[in-house]
Amino acid sequence: MDPVFFPFTFITESMARDLRACFDRIVVFMPSGLQVPKSMSLLGDRDWLSMVTPFKTGDVELEAFLKNYWEWADLHGPRHLRQIAEQIPNTSFYDNSSVYRLFEEIKTRYRDPGAMKKQSSRRSEFIFQSRIFLLIAQEFDQRTWALRQDLATVESMEYDFYKNLHAKENGFAINEPRDGLYRDGHERSYMFLERLTAWSCFLFEAAASAKIFITTSQPIVDRLIKSIPGVETVLSVNKIPVRGLGNVAAVNWRKNLRQWLAKYTDMKETGDEKVFPHPPEARKGEATLSLMVYRVDQAPDKWLGRATGVESLLEEAHGNRQNEKATLLAYVKVKEDNLSI
Repeated sequence: MDPVFFPFTFITESMARDLRACFDRIVVFMPSGLQVPKSMSLLGDRDWLSMVTPFKTGDVELEAFLKNYWEWADLHGPRHLRQIAEQIPNTSFYDNSSVYRLFEEIKTRYRDPGAMKKQSSRRSEFIFQSRIFLLIAQEFDQRTWALRQDLATVESMEYDFYKNLHAKENGFAINEPRDGLYRDGHERSYMFLERLTAWSCFLFEAAASAKIFITTSQPIVDRLIKSIPGVETVLSVNKIPVRGLGNVAAVNWRKNLRQWLAKYTDMKETGDEKVFPHPPEARKGEATLSLMVYRVDQAPDKWLGRATGVESLLEEAHGNRQNEKATLLAYVKVKEDNLSI
């Protein structure tokens, strides 16, 4: 049972490598089959992740809509876009002050009236707007990552120049600058609630059957824990070494962890399952990360729906799913000294 990565639809190679310290492969849901980053396709070819497109229709319409969005942005300039970027994260999904007000303006100007009739239901409109937002956020993440890579390259050149300039004759550098700022994997808390709300659209489709979800975002974890009572911490492991795929101890750790998590999703009570797998011991100087696992006796759509305020929409689609046993949330925290430029 591969965990589902959320609420992002873009993941870098370094982050995927870190997640593989605990999981052989992760699942990433994509808002459109026409907008798949090449770097992620390469990770898919390595079997590091599995990209799933839950929605099988509407990609062409989404592409046209996104094109109109960028035309709108070019027309209105950075001043209006800055107002959108500065939205308060906890605004209601359907509030007029929300970023989704932008979609209404574009829809009025560009969208085909016949297409609007087909998307007249509240649920369909929510899914359509969410997919649009996720595509914009995905491109934002991809561009941000590319910019950080460029800045990191310049910073590395600057560091080498500084080191050579101030090096002593014996080869020891003095007055070295502090570690770089442009690191892949920094916290992506930008509009985190809007991201989580939009990502919940996947729960109408394939993600409804998922039981284990994984994130690297502390704000997302905090939001989910506070949204519903009865959230239990079932696992807390520190100093998990990030090793190559062929390491026997690492392979056994991932296998045992996968089996242990699968048991927890089927248990009605967690009191009987106290023994958890232990990761291999980290060597001195080895890059490590930590893993926290939370469990709640609710279906995924119930938990995320409560956290985002779209619970009623999800209940319309799935009903009152009382037979669901548990949902697990895994939080992987990468230490700052792991992040390489």
